[in-house]
Amino acid sequence: MISTNKNLKKLNLTFNYNLKREVDVFFILTKDKNFIGDKINKIFEKYPNLLDYKNNAYKDKAEIKNFVENEYHKNSIIIENLVKKLNKRWEEKKEKFIILSNNIFKYKFPDLIYDAQPSIWPLYIRDFRNKLITFPLNDGVENAILVICHELLHVIFYDYLYKKYPQLKDKKNRRKTYEFSECLNILVQNQKDWLDIYKIKQKPSQEISKLYSKMEKKWEKEKDLDILIKEFLLK
Repeated sequence: MISTNKNLKKLNLTFNYNLKREVDVFFILTKDKNFIGDKINKIFEKYPNLLDYKNNAYKDKAEIKNFVENEYHKNSIIIENLVKKLNKRWEEKKEKFIILSNNIFKYKFPDLIYDAQPSIWPLYIRDFRNKLITFPLNDGVENAILVICHELLHVIFYDYLYKKYPQLKDKKNRRKTYEFSECLNILVQNQKDWLDIYKIKQKPSQEISKLYSKMEKKWEKEKDLDILIKEFLLK
């Protein structure tokens, strides 16, 4: 279903499962500096057999592919049922997401055409380049919807920000912008209307808690995105 909302040409999100993509995600993660360390270690804590201790490396692609196929076959019924439930649930919530997003951003959205995949990897992945969002298989329907809304808000926010404030594209602003975006998402998604979508309230991580408190005070006075951007990103 394509939204008739005037500010959004197309929002097409499909929940599915793809074995090749699951293998590719593993190797994307192991090469991405944003995941090296504690995050990537979550995979090896859950699946220590994927490490080649003798050579201090990961297993090769053929072994990872074989592992993913075995995990899929063990969980295939769970995965297929979850995908059906998620597609149904998203169709029920999609229009409200569009309306609420429009109330925040008030601009012509980019086309949002994404795949969303429950994953055996115990991490939340947003791959803008391949238009893919993944989340842990055992997360459940409501938390998966929360994650999807959260990640799509990131997509919309960055598009809005860089179109309106192109000077913030500079690499030196990347960390600051990321933390701002995380805080904004929590502020937005903890509003009553948004909680009607997925019923789960969020808390900021310790890393961004101070920034969140400052932004929250400003947001409570005036729910205006541009005021927040000028106060916390442009000063």
